[in-house]
Amino acid sequence: MPINNEGHKAIVWRDRIWVIGGYAGSSVSINSVYSYDPTTDIWRTEAPLSKTRVWHSIWAINDQLYVGGGGFGDAYQTIEIYDSLGSKWDELPDSLPQNSYVSGAAVLGNSLYLLGGSTSTSPTDISNKVFAADLSTSVEGVYDLYRKTITKEILAPDILSDLNATIGLDRLSSEAISELNSSGLEDNSVTMAKLEPQLRADLNKTTSRPFGATLANPYGILGTPVVSSDTSYSVPVGKVLVIVSSGDYVKVNSKTIRGISNNTSILPGGTEITNNLGWTGFLFEPLNGITPIVFTDISYNVPEGKTLVVTSSGEGVYANSMRLRWYQAHSSLVPSATNLTQGSSYGWTGYLIDPTKF
Repeated sequence: MPINNEGHKAIVWRDRIWVIGGYAGSSVSINSVYSYDPTTDIWRTEAPLSKTRVWHSIWAINDQLYVGGGGFGDAYQTIEIYDSLGSKWDELPDSLPQNSYVSGAAVLGNSLYLLGGSTSTSPTDISNKVFAADLSTSVEGVYDLYRKTITKEILAPDILSDLNATIGLDRLSSEAISELNSSGLEDNSVTMAKLEPQLRADLNKTTSRPFGATLANPYGILGTPVVSSDTSYSVPVGKVLVIVSSGDYVKVNSKTIRGISNNTSILPGGTEITNNLGWTGFLFEPLNGITPIVFTDISYNVPEGKTLVVTSSGEGVYANSMRLRWYQAHSSLVPSATNLTQGSSYGWTGYLIDPTKF
């Protein structure tokens, strides 16, 4: 190794061995990061952490590298993520459930586990708690990376008191009691005739959902299967193509709109695509309220009143100069009036949702 080190953590990530933080000597805390290439037997100095950390936790998930907890003088609760494009570490707004020093971390299935350790740098504050962060998606593509289990120990005393309180009439205002006691009707039943016209129209509206539809693919799985090994393909006019796998990058207008590990790529009829290997997918009929879109320019404004779902991209997509998705990400939800930008050599695919159609 380039330096003497203890109290550090090591992990294999992107075919290199990463050694992060620790002590350089008996009491000198460092924020240094090194990586080692076993094939060339060469060490490389990487971007340093934003703060010094010893006896921290380290893990990798979804091709992202994280460091959390540890400390020097005091134990930390913060988490840092490595930005490989900017060659820097960014501190996340999320944090670990408690100060975490000398804790173990492991990714198992769709969960990150944080085990034991200490809540301070003192050897007397030992913790036997095990925390789990659910990395699965309740809505496909929307990650709640550090979803914490809420226990009574975490809640403040005043919140516990409110939760344990019984709401009786003595706690309600006179206006609320009056509304509860007066219906203005001979009986309390609610019929269609008593509803406002707009509410009746909403209740009568039927929205169909294709079998197997997801956020990444609102068209479902009952389309016409397609496999292509040609270097170019034209999506039939009046159809929608959903690519579910590819052996190489897929391009439109010479711009990469799909990486190998992307989820799904949604392309409208008439789109010309090229690739070096092959791909598989489905052809579908269009859906009311869903507009497929492929975008290969630099800047895009989400139309007013619409919601954009980006399902695949050739590189990073940015909003207000901040990256909101990487090419390996799942689906990204973007509200109306948002301005998106990307590199000049890349593009993205997805669809617009018109809420008035549902």
